[in-house]
Amino acid sequence: MLSLDETLRLNNEGVALFQANEPSRAAEKLHSSLIGARSLIHRRAQADQEISSNPNAPHLLQCCATSRTRACCSKDRNEFFLYLRAFAFREEPEGEGRSMQALSVYSAGILFNLAILYHTRWMKNGSPSLLDKAAVFYSTLLQIIQANDGFEHNPELLLLAFVTCNNLAQIELERGMVEDFNQHLRYMTRILYTTKRTLVVTLPTREFEGLFSNTLSAGRLSTAAAA
Repeated sequence: MLSLDETLRLNNEGVALFQANEPSRAAEKLHSSLIGARSLIHRRAQADQEISSNPNAPHLLQCCATSRTRACCSKDRNEFFLYLRAFAFREEPEGEGRSMQALSVYSAGILFNLAILYHTRWMKNGSPSLLDKAAVFYSTLLQIIQANDGFEHNPELLLLAFVTCNNLAQIELERGMVEDFNQHLRYMTRILYTTKRTLVVTLPTREFEGLFSNTLSAGRLSTAAAA
């Protein structure tokens, strides 16, 4: 079984390979990291450690630039901003950085990295199977976050939920799933109110503006997609 330090290192190596445009090797590292994170969570769960959110937990995520691509909606050619920054972790964490809550953040971050890896590959070659994989990872990530008791008080889980809902909404728009598309954008708006706009500080300005514009244009885009 991988240790936590090994698990985090594999994720960071995968992110570096993603940045270096080596998606196959990046996917291998990230999948191994995900297996390690899941094993650690399972072991902690057997020890009856609850998954709960601590708003004062240390910052665990580091945003890494990978791509700033905008994806065009398939039916009306409007642009929909995608958040495509991967997440690296601070290695050799101590204290709260090794808690059950932290393991949940790590697992969610790895899933997001895998999701955007397949999402960006789909944008290059249009293979439906790649988009399917991205959607599965995004959906699994949201399930993990929602399994956390009081996750709405954890800024990093909220950040992950926010950017995941955005990217998943783009997939749903691409597929004409208008109801699901609107549901995830409404959830993004709810997160903005929950965090009292602290995401404005957390996210780089350009990324926040792009994500925020998606929530404002939801009605126009969904109407066009349904036409």
